[in-house]
Amino acid sequence: MRLSHRPAGTGTLFATLALGLVACTGESSAPSGAAPLTQAEAQAVGVEMQGEVAGITSGASLQGFLTPSFAAPPAAVRAFGGALHFVRPPNCPTFSEFPPTDADGDHVPDNLTLTFDPATCSFTGSDGNSIELSGAVTITDPSQVNPGVRVSFAAFQHKATLASGNFFRRAQDGVWQLVSDPTGFAATDSTTTVHESTERGLARLTKAWQVDFVVEAGQVFAHNHGLPSGDFTLNGRTTRTHGAESKSFTITTVTPLHHDATCADDQKVVSGELHVVHTDARGTATVDIVFNGCGVQPTIILVTGPTAS
Repeated sequence: MRLSHRPAGTGTLFATLALGLVACTGESSAPSGAAPLTQAEAQAVGVEMQGEVAGITSGASLQGFLTPSFAAPPAAVRAFGGALHFVRPPNCPTFSEFPPTDADGDHVPDNLTLTFDPATCSFTGSDGNSIELSGAVTITDPSQVNPGVRVSFAAFQHKATLASGNFFRRAQDGVWQLVSDPTGFAATDSTTTVHESTERGLARLTKAWQVDFVVEAGQVFAHNHGLPSGDFTLNGRTTRTHGAESKSFTITTVTPLHHDATCADDQKVVSGELHVVHTDARGTATVDIVFNGCGVQPTIILVTGPTAS
C-alpha cells in the first residue's frame, strides 16, 4: 500500500467534525439453463462500471477530500456535513477528548471518537420535522509519518422524520481509509450502508474495496492539483440488496487502468482491462471491460453465459 502526502481537505474535514459532525464472475451458473445476463444487460453492467471508473479518475481532483465513488463513496465523508445546521454544540456530539491530540500537526486527530446520543442529538423544527442522530464515528491518523485519515463508523445513524410520520433512515458501519504520498495513493472501503424509508422500504449497500494509484514516472500526486497520469488498480466487491432482490459486482484488475492526464476528453482511461463478475438471482456471469484510448468507449464483452457467443 502506497502511503503519505496529506490528503486534500483533511483540515476541513476535522473542522466540520469539530463543529458537530452530522448527517444530514467465473463460469455461468444460471438455474435451469437460463441466461444470467443477456448481451444488452452485460452492456449495461459495463457502462455502470465505466461510470464508476470515471468517478474515481475524474472525481479524484484533490480539490477537496479525495473520495473516489467506487471504493470510498462521497457519502462516507459528505454525511458529516449533510445536515450541519441542525446541530447545536456543545451537547451533540460528545468528544472523547477536546482539543484532540494531533502529534504530527497534520490536522487529523490521532484518535478521536465522536458519540451521538439520541437524548441530546434529536432536533425538531417549528414545522414538526425532526432529525435524530445516534452511534459513533472515530477518526484516526493511520501514520505519524505519512499523513492520511481513517474513519470508522459504529452504528452511525441519521434518521429524519416528517410531521406526517414518514421517515428516512441512513445507518453506516465499517471503515474507510485513504493514505497517499507524491507517488500515489491507496484507498480502502469496508463499509455497509443501510437506507430505509417509508416509501422505498429497506436497502443495503455492502463494500469491500481496495483502490491503488501509482503516478507515471516524472509526475507527482500533489495537494489541490489535478490527478496526474498514472495507473489504477481496482479490486473488490459491492453487494446491493433491496427487499428480496440482491446483486453483486466483483471486480478484478486484469491490466492496470492507465489514466492519461493529457487526454482532453472526459474518458481519460486510455488502456487497461477489468474483469467483472455479476451475480443475481439468475446466476453468475462474467463481463470484461477493455479500455481503448483517449475519448474512445471501452469494449464490453460478455465472457460467460449462454448468450456470450
